Amino acid sequence: MKEKEPREVWSFNRFCSLLSDEVFRRDWRDAYYTTVIFSSFAISY
Repeated sequence: MKEKEPREVWSFNRFCSLLSDEVFRRDWRDAYYTTVIFSSFAISY
């Protein structure tokens, strides 16, 4: 098995794309909470 990206990097990129999907698809309240969760996730990194 070849190692591509670290799993953390992949999941972070995936998380970012999922986040932007959420922001565009959901109403502002859900997008707001998703952004708050994302912010605390990024800060705790």
